[in-house]
Amino acid sequence: MKRMEIEAANEARRLEVEERREARRLEAEERNEARRLDLEVRRLEVEKNRDFEWERSRLGANSTHKGGEGEGNTVERQMVRSLQLIPDFDEQKVAEWFRRFEKKAAEFGWQGERWVGLVANKLKGRALEAYDNMSAEDLESYEDFKADILRAYELRPEAYRLRFRGGKKRPGDSYLECARHLEQVFKRWIRSEEVDSQRALEELMVMEQFINAADKELVPLLREKRFKTLKEAATWADDHVLAHRSEPRTGGGFKEGGPRGPGGGG
Repeated sequence: MKRMEIEAANEARRLEVEERREARRLEAEERNEARRLDLEVRRLEVEKNRDFEWERSRLGANSTHKGGEGEGNTVERQMVRSLQLIPDFDEQKVAEWFRRFEKKAAEFGWQGERWVGLVANKLKGRALEAYDNMSAEDLESYEDFKADILRAYELRPEAYRLRFRGGKKRPGDSYLECARHLEQVFKRWIRSEEVDSQRALEELMVMEQFINAADKELVPLLREKRFKTLKEAATWADDHVLAHRSEPRTGGGFKEGGPRGPGGGG
């Protein structure tokens, strides 16, 4: 018995040491990543200096027509320099990239009507294809423009929900990394649902379970409707069932008032 207790204590200490080692490794990776990003920003700044004049003339065209060479051009030059500090568009982290851009835009005081043009200058891949297919009207609103780009990557609430619910430990990941990944995806789901209070979170959680508990044929309909409140979803479901009560049920049911099966009374 003592031997088993000793072995159990040794195993606990071993696991504790491994967990500390893993935590130190992750911290080191985060520091290395921060240094890498810093070097990348500096590299981009140097690399894009050769394009500075072209960028300035493109972004500063309106200012030149309105006010000549004065303060407007100075602002445009500052915008171009600031834009160079934004990392290239990341197709793997589109929502995060937009949040990073918006923070920079607010920090440097960029005018809202210029955001679409500044973002468009960074797009690539699927996002660039979506941009090319947009009309002039689609580009009038930054929020609509961003929503169209996010839609191109299916970064909508349902996609985040499925990603969270289907999350599994990836090969090579520690359980700590797995936990962090799930937490990150969950936060993206909550953010995409615009949950901003404890009550809203409760509503979201109960809504999901309500849909899962519904009849099989109602589940896709309830998800497509994207009701804002649980009451709306429940009321619609009851109305739908009442409206279709006399219709044949999926899986071999029968219509009320229809012919009875073999052996039925006459």
